[in-house]
Parts: sequence; C-alpha cells; structure tokens
Amino acid sequence: MFSAFKGKLDKDQVWNCSIYDASNVNMARMEVIWEEELKRNPRSPSLFRALFRFIRTRLYTACAVFLFCLVFGFIGPTCLIRGLVQFAERPPAEGDSINYRYGFFLVFSICLVEVARVLSYGATWAVSYRTGIRVRGALLGLLFKRLLSIRSLGKKTSAEVINMFANDGQRLFDAVTFAPLVIIGPLVLVGGVAYLLTVVGRWSLLGITVFFIFDVIQYGLGKTMVRYRNNAIEKTEKRISLMGEIIRCIRIIKINCLEESFSKKIEQMRHAEKLDIRTAGYAQSLAIACGPVVPVVAAILTFLGVVLSGNDLLASDAFSAITVFFVMLFGIRMIPYGSRYLAEAIVAVRRIQEILLVSESSTPPTEATPVNTDQNGAFCLDNITLNIRKKELTGICGAVGSGKSALLNSVIGHMFPVSGEVEVGGTFAYVPQTPWIQSATVQENILFGSSMNSQRYYKAVSSCQLTKDLETLAAGDQTEIGERGATLSGGQKARVSLARAIFAHKDIYLLDDVLASLDKKVRGLECSSTQSSNALFICLIRDDLRLETRSLKKLFVTFCRVRLC
Repeated sequence: MFSAFKGKLDKDQVWNCSIYDASNVNMARMEVIWEEELKRNPRSPSLFRALFRFIRTRLYTACAVFLFCLVFGFIGPTCLIRGLVQFAERPPAEGDSINYRYGFFLVFSICLVEVARVLSYGATWAVSYRTGIRVRGALLGLLFKRLLSIRSLGKKTSAEVINMFANDGQRLFDAVTFAPLVIIGPLVLVGGVAYLLTVVGRWSLLGITVFFIFDVIQYGLGKTMVRYRNNAIEKTEKRISLMGEIIRCIRIIKINCLEESFSKKIEQMRHAEKLDIRTAGYAQSLAIACGPVVPVVAAILTFLGVVLSGNDLLASDAFSAITVFFVMLFGIRMIPYGSRYLAEAIVAVRRIQEILLVSESSTPPTEATPVNTDQNGAFCLDNITLNIRKKELTGICGAVGSGKSALLNSVIGHMFPVSGEVEVGGTFAYVPQTPWIQSATVQENILFGSSMNSQRYYKAVSSCQLTKDLETLAAGDQTEIGERGATLSGGQKARVSLARAIFAHKDIYLLDDVLASLDKKVRGLECSSTQSSNALFICLIRDDLRLETRSLKKLFVTFCRVRLC
C-alpha cells in the first residue's frame, strides 16, 4: 500500500488473482453452460438463463448474507435500543437499586449486533465483487473465443465489438455487484411496516405512505434514467464507429481539408450523447438526494399524527421508530444505482448474445445488377496438398497476390476449408507481415503478458539479433516504444515481433514475410539460428527475395492460384 501511495507500484508486484477467479477457468465453465443452453433451447437460447446458472449459487449466498445484515440492523433499533431507552427512562422502585448489569448487557449487545451487521455487509460486497470478476472474465473470454471462430460479425461493426470489451464488461460487473442489494433491500420495508404498525399504531401509515411515494418517484426516475442511458449507449456506439472511420481515412481527410466538418460532426454527436448522459445523471442524483430526507419527513408526520390525536408518545417508541425509518432507507437506497446497472447489463448481455449466435457459415454470394460482380464473395485456394514434418524450416515462395498469406491463414484457422482437412499438431506462434507493436517497453512487447523467464528471454533476444539494437536504446529493453512502434525502425519492429514468437516457445512458427524487413546479414544469422531448434518453421518468401537454399532444410516453391468462389 505504501508503494502504491508513492506511485512506484508495478503490476508485477501485485499478487495474481485466485485460480477460481481466473478468466480461463470461468470461461471454460461458462462455455459448457452455454452449450447446454443451446441444446436445451435450440430455437430460443437465452444468455440470461445461462448467466443465472453460472452465478446462482454465489448470488444466493450474497443475498443470504445481506439478509443477515438487514436482520442485525433491524434487531438493534427494534429490540436493543428500545430496551435501553426504556431502561433509562424507567425510575427504580422505592428501596430497589438500579440494575446496571442489565444496562451493560444491552450496550454490549448493541455493539455486538453492530459488529455483526458491519461484517455481514462487508461479506456481501466481498462475495459480490468476486462474482462480478468471474462474470466479466467468463463472458468476455467467451466472446473473444467466439470472435476467433466466426467468419463475419453479421450486422455488428468492429466499433461495437470494441465497445463491448471496453464498457460492457464493467457494466456486467456493476450489475452483478449490486444485484443482492436490489433483490433483498426492499424486503426490509415489510419488516419495518409490521414493526411500526405494532409499536406506533395506525399513525405510522403516514410515514409508510411517504416511503411508498418515494418508491413511486424512484420508479419513475429509474425508468427515465434507463431510457436515457440506453439512448446514450446507442449514440456512443455510433460516435465510436464514426471515429474509427475517421482514423482509418485520416490521410484523405487531411488532403481534402475536411477536418473542420468532421470535427463539427463529432462535436454534435458528442453533445447529444452528453445531453442524454447528463439527463440520466440528474435523474439518478435526484433519486439519491431525496433519500436522506424521506426518513425525517416520515418520522415528523408520524409523530405529529400521534401527538395531535391525543396519544402519548414514549421516548423509547420514538427513538426506535426513527431508527427503523433509517434502516428502511438503508435497505432501498441502493435501488437507484442497482436499477441503472441492471438496465445497462441487460443491454450488454443482449449484444453479447447476438455475437454468440452468429452462424459460423459464410454468407453466400448474391448476384448484383447491372454490374457483373459478386457481393460477400470469398477467395479460396484449391488443389493444395502440403505435408510438412517436424524440425523443418520450410519456405513458401510465390508472386505478390499468389495466395501465400491465404495459405498461412488456413493453417492458423482464419480461413476455413470448404473441402478437405487442415491438421496442425501442436501449438503455434504467428508473426504477421506487419509487426503489431503495442505502446509499452521493448521487454513488455516481447513477453506479451507472459511471466519472465530470463533464459528464454535472452535466448530470444540473441537469436533475433536484438542485442545491438538494445544497446543503442537509452534504457535498453526498458525503453518505452511509442504508438505503433514509432521509435523503432522497420527492421527493429520485425525483430521484436519475431523475438516475441520465439519467446512464446511453441511447436510451430508461422512467419509471414518477416525476413523481407531485415538486411541480408541479419537474415542469414536468423535463418541459421533456427537450425538448432526442434520446432517447425514455415516462412513465406517474396519472389524478389533471394535466400540461399542451404539455409532451408526444405524449400517448397509454389505459385498459388486464387479464384473467386
């Protein structure tokens, strides 16, 4: 905590999460539940039912613990505080001494009940937080795995998918966290109404009416908040989609001097989005601000009715009634938060379900008139027979556009065989033609989230001839790389990407024209360094790139034919 306060806490110093909260474990369990849901209800599967099966045990546990919290909070004012006030206001009989033991017993019991209430309240949040972590990891992991297997997003755009990972995961977490409070909280109203009718009498109906009016107001504000939040989510997705198109076409926009018009368009969309968010925020703030006033108004009206009717109001009854009113508020004050989070989570689950239900089959091409063309057409390779053994360095050579990358994509699984089979034995690492570099240090780009292994790390660095490059950098492998590797040359980015694959320590390495970015000397050293490896290397080579055949154990030369099918 002190390191975090000083700002020197690194993510490697933080403990790993429990294995029971790990994303891969919960994703596998959620996948099994979702497949069972698809088998049970093939026509109308529901991700809500699957999600409920996933969390029902922990949800019941959290609800039970929170119910204990409310019970302890209710026992204190109704029994103990009322008894203590009665003990204080009742004078001892003549000749009798004050029974201090009974008073101390009541005080000790109040402290004990409050400790139990606080502990059960904290336990509710602890269980709910861990449940939210599991739900977020499971659904986002299942969504990511599904995205890797489908061929198209259907009606969804990439911006909407990014928004799911960026925002919907947190919405699911918040909804699961507040669910026990929303479910069990209103039950305290039942106990409060019964107690007030018993102790105060029919005049407590005035205070109870105030609470019910507040509930109606909360319901209306909640509906308003949900409506504007849903509108804001839709506008956010449209704005993100437009921003993605602007970033992709930024050169054309700059050339044609369209920056101002697009800026105004984004500002208008953002203004409309902020207006909905602000309205939803006002509704939530109003619901929260009314909360502390409700018990006070309810108590004043109740006591005023009792006194004006000529009845006696005992101090013990008044104190306990006020405390019960505040306990009732404690049970329902989280409803504005919970209703908002649940509404957002419902929208998020529906969006995720749409992706999970996308068919894996490709969309058939449709004829378009009057132009002779195909929409949704797919390029395919045919008449290919390829058998590569282990411990071989294989090169695939061909002209530009001949289908070398397509052949590699079929091995990875990004292209699906219409007929025939693609069998890959073992794990593989893929190095794309354009190196993917994240804005982090050189070491973090090579580790790519894996734990540090010094022997493998320095072997990967030396094998990819990165040692001299690291010596030229100011902070060595701790040098921060700019956006998309702006501080590195093309060859350095290629070597970092290749070192990442070698550090992964896989059985098969797929290199998509990586050697083209390297000079002849470094290319020869890297090819020779693979000779001592027991892994299988498949390397794509451009037709204008001359490699000595002795650096390859096997050279497979092909000019793939690509046709529209």
